[in-house]
Amino acid sequence: MPEEKVFDKAAWHFEGNYPEDLPDRNAYTHSGMFLGWLIKRELLSDGFREDWREDIERFRRRELTAGALFEIMDGVFESSMLCDEGARFTEEHFDSESGSYLSDYESLLANDLPTLYHVEDNWPNFDKLAARMDQRFAQWRRDGRRPWWRFWSRRART
Repeated sequence: MPEEKVFDKAAWHFEGNYPEDLPDRNAYTHSGMFLGWLIKRELLSDGFREDWREDIERFRRRELTAGALFEIMDGVFESSMLCDEGARFTEEHFDSESGSYLSDYESLLANDLPTLYHVEDNWPNFDKLAARMDQRFAQWRRDGRRPWWRFWSRRART
């Protein structure tokens, strides 16, 4: 079994340069939106889906925003929450050093804001970001990021 990886914790952001004028709930938005997209795409582990079934359904019905859901889940985003494919995609795209997620988040949602933490946790922002994530995920799949045992399903490149 692969070692569990913690991708993000909302608590880490309070230790850094978190703006004093913002409510704590804003620290849950960026990771919550990524997790919300993973939920939308069914890239969850069975255990996580079962443990959080009711809250996930509330999110799907848009009764909870992505950040609010992540806050309910104690603001911890880790690999055990994801299926294998979801974890592999997250490894590449959520990484703060080399991944595309934070730059997409910033360019789409925080371009004219003082910090990434100022992005509103709302459905229009989630939908805008989810559309970009769908593009990234489709490209990632086209680029052949499949398990080695699925090598035969890769299209021949000309």
